Amino acid sequence: MSPARLRAALILLACAVPARDVAAQRLATSVSLSTSLSSVNFDGIGGRFGAVVVQGTVARRVRANVGMELNGFALVPGGGATADPACLPAQPCESFSTPSAIVGSLVGPFVDVGTSGVRLSAGVGIARATGGSGFSPRTSAAGAVAMEWRIRPHARLSPSAGLRLATLGRPLAGARLLLLPGLGVTF
Repeated sequence: MSPARLRAALILLACAVPARDVAAQRLATSVSLSTSLSSVNFDGIGGRFGAVVVQGTVARRVRANVGMELNGFALVPGGGATADPACLPAQPCESFSTPSAIVGSLVGPFVDVGTSGVRLSAGVGIARATGGSGFSPRTSAAGAVAMEWRIRPHARLSPSAGLRLATLGRPLAGARLLLLPGLGVTF
């Protein structure tokens, strides 16, 4: 192709695709940090306790309203319990205590619902109980569904509120369902 024809083709291409359409197709990465209060039920060991939830999410768009996200969470109970079952003489005794935290990570797709600021997501991953004693398993597969609302979805910095419901494949110290709310900021 001659240089004159190449220049003409490039000029036509530049005129054919407006800059605003090209910019709208850029992939965007967002980060959300949130914290909130929740509760956790260590069924059979200590019962229900209030808890603090801390979450961080990194999301990357692959299309206009669709993308993938990686979420990390920590649920820290506000209390704990220890159970020492009755022991028979000359038998080893084992005590049970609730974990000090359940931490995990999830990965999965998300969909933005129009321009409302609402994002729906689902994910799979792993959760681990840290601290505590006498219970097993300490690690479990996890699955979750979530909804997040960004108050100003097109702003660089936006307050956000969300709710993630995670279910564990195997109970960790009796906890099978984790309610992970969050109030925070997305940037």
